[in-house]
Amino acid sequence: MAEHNRRIIIIGGVAGGASCATRLRRHNETIDIILLERGPYVSFANCGLPYYIGGTIQDKNSLFLANVDLFKERFRIDARILAEVTKIDPATKTLTVLNHQDETSYTESYDKLVLAPGARPMRPDLPGIELAGIFSLRTVPDSQQIKDWIQNHRAKRAVVIGGGFIGLEMVENLIQLGIHTSLVERNLQVLPTLDQEMTIPLRTTLQQHGVALYLGDGVTAFTQGKHGLNVHTESGKILVADLVILAIGVTPENKLAQDAGLNLGLQGHILVDKNLRTSDPYIYAIGDCIEVRNVISGKKTALPLAGPANRQGRIVADMLVGRGRFFRGVQGTAICGLFGVTIASTGLNEKALKQHNDMEYGVVYAHPNDHVSYYPGAKPIFIKLLFDKNDGRVLGAQAVGEAGIARRIDVIAMAIQMKATVFDLEEAELCYAPQYGAAKDAINVIGMIAANEMRGDLSITHWNEMGKTGSVVLDVREAYEVATRALPNAIHIPLNSLRQRQHELPKYQEIQVSCAVGARAYNAVRLLSNLGFRASLLSGGEKTWFNLDNCHTDKVACHAAREQMDFILSWEIMRENLPDNMDLSAELALLHNPKVFMNLPLENVAEAFRRMETITATANQEIMKQGEKGNYFYIIKEGLAEVWQQGLYDDTQQKVAELGIGDHFGEEALVTGGTRNASIKMVSDGVLLRLSREDFLELIRQPLVQEVEVDTAKVLIAQGHNILDVRYEEEYEEGHIPDAILIPLPELRSRLSELDNSKNYLTCCLSGKRSAVAAMILRQNGFQAFGLHNGLNTWTDTLESSYAN
Repeated sequence: MAEHNRRIIIIGGVAGGASCATRLRRHNETIDIILLERGPYVSFANCGLPYYIGGTIQDKNSLFLANVDLFKERFRIDARILAEVTKIDPATKTLTVLNHQDETSYTESYDKLVLAPGARPMRPDLPGIELAGIFSLRTVPDSQQIKDWIQNHRAKRAVVIGGGFIGLEMVENLIQLGIHTSLVERNLQVLPTLDQEMTIPLRTTLQQHGVALYLGDGVTAFTQGKHGLNVHTESGKILVADLVILAIGVTPENKLAQDAGLNLGLQGHILVDKNLRTSDPYIYAIGDCIEVRNVISGKKTALPLAGPANRQGRIVADMLVGRGRFFRGVQGTAICGLFGVTIASTGLNEKALKQHNDMEYGVVYAHPNDHVSYYPGAKPIFIKLLFDKNDGRVLGAQAVGEAGIARRIDVIAMAIQMKATVFDLEEAELCYAPQYGAAKDAINVIGMIAANEMRGDLSITHWNEMGKTGSVVLDVREAYEVATRALPNAIHIPLNSLRQRQHELPKYQEIQVSCAVGARAYNAVRLLSNLGFRASLLSGGEKTWFNLDNCHTDKVACHAAREQMDFILSWEIMRENLPDNMDLSAELALLHNPKVFMNLPLENVAEAFRRMETITATANQEIMKQGEKGNYFYIIKEGLAEVWQQGLYDDTQQKVAELGIGDHFGEEALVTGGTRNASIKMVSDGVLLRLSREDFLELIRQPLVQEVEVDTAKVLIAQGHNILDVRYEEEYEEGHIPDAILIPLPELRSRLSELDNSKNYLTCCLSGKRSAVAAMILRQNGFQAFGLHNGLNTWTDTLESSYAN
């Protein structure tokens, strides 16, 4: 009787499972490989799901890296979807499989088994957790459900619970869809896997994009309210949402392993040896479901990332054909992008190192540019390096900024893998050209600072020790810098004056020196040390202190962020409230910056688009010339353009901006009656909408929504006008005019029946933009209404708050 081919069954067909199956086939053509996936898709890019929801990835099919047919035709792999393994019997080496296509069960036998079921999103047992509109994100169907819900329910408000990678990516994509988003995170910071001071730039970025942040607060329950889902928090707040995204982490898919008697770790992950073999020698496990070793600390951990899962799949495939491979462990290299800001990390963070009593570590900060400052477009990198103070071995790094982050963290990640030291970073030979880096790259700079401390050339004082034990803080920045943001209780002597003014410093007290980012302070420390002073560096300068100091401050409302939210939301509501016979959605959707139309009656906006003519443009065509009298207002419908401007004393023009689809130009000269202040040149062929000077002036000079100043508003209130606050609940509860009625602007049209049309109303928001649209909607529906000009920004009386101080 002929011997049967070896049969390898892999449970789980995404990252690790798919990698294992395909590499195994490349090793051996005769093995029977069965890939079982309980979902409807194999080998999909789950890291791209938030961007599919947000529309950055428009074609869902682009998320699929392979399908059942490709596995069969290219690799002779029997890949099965909707095939859920319900039981493993290690004694007989068999599986029970439920076929969800016809709900029948069958049995498969294996010679070796690979478990790659991944992890599932955590769904805490909270009251109301099963209400419609509360979602987790793990699979393509999950993303489609969220996308459909947003469209079908015309969602305008969302609450994201959890400030990790998935939570932040969902926040960004929801904001880009025009959805007002609140973020609730139980920790006092976003991205809890990083050190808190490194996440302050992300917190600022979130606020600048209108995200309502609730840090240090958890969720206790969900209820169905009259106007949406109510999200109840531990602090007593109630956030109203059209949808809720749960992004509080994952837990391993371990039921099969547990029922099969495999050994599990304390957190439920499958235990494996260095060859990724479980407690059953015929069963391997890979991916998010297993416990792994941190290569730096040596401790057991879990790391649900795609990179390690793929590498583990390759290693197990090698083991299955008799190659001696082992998994070295993980170091936690990760990256996240948020509204143009990138943050990345590798190795241990300082929070983890503080738990290792046997590891004496050092920490240094720096703020180098991503490339030389003389080449246009240089962006600062805020970087933190952690190292072993005994031998200089690199232990971890974190960096945040707008450019060059991934490259630097990748270099340090490889340094950690090779057990490199800060001296290696100091001497690293890296690519350099002005547009890419510097002769002393950011990696060299952070390595030099740490190496200087290791050699004894530099003494570093940590910021939590600033000014303690009788020490003196010296700030060597220029006077104008100190005036902008001063260090507390610091002596100020600019670096260039330090030699001449050294007599002002105490000779026998420690002097802790700071500047803006650390470079001048280092020179000051060396100067003072050579002059016989006891001097140390406050690493990273005032910029680092600012981030560290902000770790301990309460959330501060960002008025610029809230005003931006007012602007965007007002425009969206204006578009929504067009009468049925004004179908301008395609044209209005073009505009990226609709400021020119804000506060105009809707009829005027509609009429403007009706009167616009469509023209074609060719590459290099000059549409508008600086100095000429303006005759048209333009919107780019297709193509790209550049803005060129000549200064008062310049002989040549310089490019100052780029324009794309949805951008508009030309209104300034029409409004002022002056000449064009810039030239617009097409970069490519394109299509433009344009409105003549006469039509533009006629429409924008129509009576605008009637608004009143704050003093007049107080008189109207005293005369009996009702106050209608059109902000969101969380904004209202932070502070509102006494006795104000709350109806958020997105709900106003559907809740007009709650208002008395025999009464007069004064509408208000933060900046006046939402209230202007609200007043316009009320007047269109027969109400007498005025908007509060400039909103609550100008309100001088005390506001009531629903929260105790």
